[in-house]
Amino acid sequence: MSKKDFILTDFSEILHDFNRVFPDPEMHEFESYGFLKLAQHGHAYAKIQALNKRGEFPTQTFPFQFKRLIKNVVRKKLKVKQLLQEEAILLPKRVDYINGSPESVLVKKLLESELNHVQTWDVSQKFPWADMKLQLQAPWAMVIDSNVRRIHKALQVWLTRIASHVSIEHFPYYAGAAATFLHEYMFWNTVIAGSRLKKLYIVTHYHQEGLIAASKNAGVTVVELQHGLISKHDLYYVYDSKFEALYKKSFFPNELWCFGEYWIRKFENSADVKSMNILSKGDFRWNNTTLEKAEKRNVILVTTQKNMFSVYATLIDRIDDLLKNYSDWKCEVKLHPLESNTEAYFQLNLSEKVKILPVETNIQHVLAYSKIQVSIYSTTFYDALGQDVFNFSWIDSGVSDDYVSEVITEAVALPLELKEDVISKFLNTTNSFFVDRKQIFQEYSASLIFDATN
Repeated sequence: MSKKDFILTDFSEILHDFNRVFPDPEMHEFESYGFLKLAQHGHAYAKIQALNKRGEFPTQTFPFQFKRLIKNVVRKKLKVKQLLQEEAILLPKRVDYINGSPESVLVKKLLESELNHVQTWDVSQKFPWADMKLQLQAPWAMVIDSNVRRIHKALQVWLTRIASHVSIEHFPYYAGAAATFLHEYMFWNTVIAGSRLKKLYIVTHYHQEGLIAASKNAGVTVVELQHGLISKHDLYYVYDSKFEALYKKSFFPNELWCFGEYWIRKFENSADVKSMNILSKGDFRWNNTTLEKAEKRNVILVTTQKNMFSVYATLIDRIDDLLKNYSDWKCEVKLHPLESNTEAYFQLNLSEKVKILPVETNIQHVLAYSKIQVSIYSTTFYDALGQDVFNFSWIDSGVSDDYVSEVITEAVALPLELKEDVISKFLNTTNSFFVDRKQIFQEYSASLIFDATN
């Protein structure tokens, strides 16, 4: 296994084990706070053995506040409140390159239409055109006010409460999640509290609990923009109704803008739909009103998931071996935009018929000329619909069986075993199997927005 891979575990298994360890949702509530997602972070990190997520939480109130006050004396004051506008968007970590320049297909169309008035924030330092650069890890002086003290106390109580339910070995994962949340809350509370900000758009809500908590505490409305597939098997979407009370306290957005009603139906009878305004907005990601067209080539496109090199290396090797039987076919591998182990892929001993594409390669461009796409699960399965691409989901990889079952059942991909000849299967299959793209993605209009949850 690659040193940057994790212990691969299906989300369904993580959720089942989470409910076993924590059968009572109220365990994660304290006064007006809910630490549902922090508990999920800690549990998931422990299951996949993400050792870099282990940490310590400052449990002693006075030493914590005293050390922070001393640091504030020598640290630079973060004076940005006067620069904040009433509406802003936090640019995503994912970067897409459009005409060679760093952009984001997730927000570019919105920024050119109905959100063209909002301020753009960048914490990743990847978008040179952003209005504001905010370095989360920079040594700023952070405000220690009553909000921070209440949050710190609540986290102390929560960690004490769950300590008897998790092993000594696993507890540091929860402590690390709590420490990260506290640090990020202090940072964003320093930035946002007392500013003019009224509405904030973000791309993913999970792992941004500190930002959402600080925003809501300041009366800011938080809107999440759908970034990819949403599944009933996700860790951070489509919560069981038993979490309804806890959900309301657990730092979720006020609104979620989806690509269409297909995605909203995933939330039926969930805790999400009872606490968050879920809206159908249409596919706001792409700049072009029509999908890119290109002459089709005999190309098998493999799209990967992050932190799964060992698994995908097996698939890539299998396809490379298969291509020995097909002189006129090639394979191209598109890595996940947030893949941290890219060098491992480039070091694979592959034939000249397999090409590892640069991370910044535009997926729409590759889908336009590819005939086959193979993955385990991926948002790109959905993106390929309507582009005359045959999606094949690798069903015996040993991971993500829950997602695999869903994309096959919903006619987004065809099943493929590793031993099978994907080219032969493609040549003997009709594309009438696949669901119509219009059922998945509604057409975007800046004026089109309605609540499809009622």
